[in-house]
Amino acid sequence: MSEAGKARMTRACKRSLEVGPRNSGPVLRRAASVFVLLLGAILGTTVALAQYTTARISGTVMDNTSLALAGATVTVVQVTTGYTQSVKTGATGDYLFPSLPVGSYQLTVTMTGFTTYVQNGITLTVGQAATQNVSMRVGSVSQQITVQANASLVTTDDPQIGQLINQKSMASLPMNGREAQQLVFLVPGAVDVTDQNCGANCEGGVLPGEQYAKVNGGGANGVYYLLDGVDYNDTYINTNLPFPSPDALQEFNVQTSNMSAAYGNATGGVVNVVTKSGTDQIHGDVFEYFRNYAMDASNYFATSPDPLKQNQFGGTIGGPILKNRLFYFGSYQGTRQNTATNGQLAFVPTAAERTGDFSDLLPGTQLVDPTTGLPYPDNQIPTTQLNNVAQYLLQHIPNPNGPGRQLTYNGAPSIQNTDEYLAKVDYNLGKHHLSGHYFQLNYSIPIILPPSSNVLGGNTEDPQALTLKNISVVDIYTISPNFLLNSYFGYTSQNGDTLSAAPFTISQAGALIAQPTNFAPTLNVNVSGNFTVGEQAATGNWDRGDQSLREIATLIKGTNEILFGGEIRRVRAPMGNSYQADGNFTFSNSLSGDNVADFVLGDVSSFTQAGGLYLNFTGINWSAFVQDNWHATPRLTVNGGLRWDPFIPYKDSEGRVGCFVPGAQSVRYPNSPAGLIFGGSNHDAGCPQSSIYTTLVVVPESRMMH
Repeated sequence: MSEAGKARMTRACKRSLEVGPRNSGPVLRRAASVFVLLLGAILGTTVALAQYTTARISGTVMDNTSLALAGATVTVVQVTTGYTQSVKTGATGDYLFPSLPVGSYQLTVTMTGFTTYVQNGITLTVGQAATQNVSMRVGSVSQQITVQANASLVTTDDPQIGQLINQKSMASLPMNGREAQQLVFLVPGAVDVTDQNCGANCEGGVLPGEQYAKVNGGGANGVYYLLDGVDYNDTYINTNLPFPSPDALQEFNVQTSNMSAAYGNATGGVVNVVTKSGTDQIHGDVFEYFRNYAMDASNYFATSPDPLKQNQFGGTIGGPILKNRLFYFGSYQGTRQNTATNGQLAFVPTAAERTGDFSDLLPGTQLVDPTTGLPYPDNQIPTTQLNNVAQYLLQHIPNPNGPGRQLTYNGAPSIQNTDEYLAKVDYNLGKHHLSGHYFQLNYSIPIILPPSSNVLGGNTEDPQALTLKNISVVDIYTISPNFLLNSYFGYTSQNGDTLSAAPFTISQAGALIAQPTNFAPTLNVNVSGNFTVGEQAATGNWDRGDQSLREIATLIKGTNEILFGGEIRRVRAPMGNSYQADGNFTFSNSLSGDNVADFVLGDVSSFTQAGGLYLNFTGINWSAFVQDNWHATPRLTVNGGLRWDPFIPYKDSEGRVGCFVPGAQSVRYPNSPAGLIFGGSNHDAGCPQSSIYTTLVVVPESRMMH
């Protein structure tokens, strides 16, 4: 990290850094790992050590003849904050620090009759289970042997497979938009499948950077994300939430298999991200990344490049409040993006086609009347059959300006503004190490109405205003050298609205359709292969989040390290939006022989309308686990554990969700269509109280109403 006040001004560029795997270790360790994997399969659980925000270090203290030294005092001190822990070696000379905040440490070993041993350069990373053996020499305690070189730590008792990306790598690796969550895809076996899933692309209230990742063939939304030890998933679509800027992150760790029994909510992997902390020295940086379209190439159909201007700016600062005890860290990043897509193409009716004259399609395409199946002579549609809704829309769609139906136009400006704030405090208080952060991200896309002469040129993204808030409180409590308690409290909320840039509604255009009045209506008309009017996501409120409390106790008893604990997580998802309530019109089946002609006639291929999405789902997830890490010999560690993760379906507070059972008639709402029944406390038979089915009404081959 640069010195305080030092600025970095740079144009966006691509740099690559090769991140290599850890050293594999001796053959015996590989054999032990295979044995551990087999044991885990037999027990039906994962096997590894749970380190949400911490690391562990263990080893054996011996004399120069390789005899174990019992009763030696081993002390670790975090170099940057003065945080200290001490233990005594056991009967076999072993020591263990099961939960240490990540960072740089100095290890000291003292024992009467031996010189003091000091090891510098120990760097512990999140989730790491390091081993550092010590060889003592006979002499006076006042004498000291200091090893200045960085310790070459090995891992001998943790079979997890994963990838650590440190702060230096994060600063060097190219990330589009500086979105740290993209680092997941550096891990072998991780694949970005965001574009193959609707959730992050078409659901409302989704923040930029939410993504779907498949890890080793797991589910597209099976990755469990943690920020400073607490849940950091979107509770609606189960993707990640946007992480703070890379300048505010200390480490990014991805575990792909053999996770601890303490980890739940994951089928494909665990992403564990730790933010920076303050130290005894003031440190910080300021930055700005600037992109400009001046050097960009233009679209083939455009007369100039897309006018992209993107600024990302901010800074970080951290330091002491009380030296060796209380520390602060803060960061800010602002993103301002303004662009447009020039050279947009659409294929719209010609001036003649708007009056019903489609003779330009002959001799290739003969139009027929969809209602009778008879051909239109010379492809002339009578003016009495021209749809009045289509005629209204065509008043706001320009005539072609290229060959045939081709219309080339410049898209509306795309403006996105993001501000994110992080404040973190660390406190060394006796046997407690307390850490807490508050992170907030504000994201907005303003409404940009299209010109009345071209309704195709409105917002390319859904206008919205969203706020993300995340709170983490972590307490590492060393009750005794043999008993520790780690507590984690988390709070996450996503609140905001999706807005509409539709200049008018389909009912205002003349369609006889009931539309919602409590939300700004949208406009959704698609003429397949030619042009689209509107096609926006639902407008409405998208408020959701969770609160969690996790307790993990560690008991060291002889050669056993026993971990046990559990978690309670309350999920809330109150929503109210106009999902498909405005009506979606699609012209795709060429009922007359041509989709544009279908549009002019008003003969839709499909019409979809629903009653919106109104719910207030709440639920509580419970879990518990126990795990024993048995150090059978100095060269063999056996990990085994069990986890309890019951699934208790969420419930809507007013039972507004429905089920579709063919032929069933609702008793709760007798006027509902046959087949549509409802859940709730007085639910219909066949529809459980916690049902989460979605019911749509689809009418194929309908006609836009005059």
